[in-house]
Amino acid sequence: NAFQIIERLRKNIEETKFEKTEKTEKIMGNKFLKLTMSFGISTLIRDSDIKTATEWISKADKALYEAKQSGKNRTIVFKGE
Repeated sequence: NAFQIIERLRKNIEETKFEKTEKTEKIMGNKFLKLTMSFGISTLIRDSDIKTATEWISKADKALYEAKQSGKNRTIVFKGE
């Protein structure tokens, strides 16, 4: 499902070491960036009250905001208002 896919992606990003580079794109050696990401998911099902793409995106955005407010680096599925 969407949650499992996004969680796998989020964890891969968190575990990846991204080498720092200078503006010239020269690798700075032994210096790494740590990236984390938060995701919001809204599921569209047949009997949903969602009528437009804008509503769907809005619900995912609310879930993303919740993920950031609850500590970042997490995935939240929209549960309803």
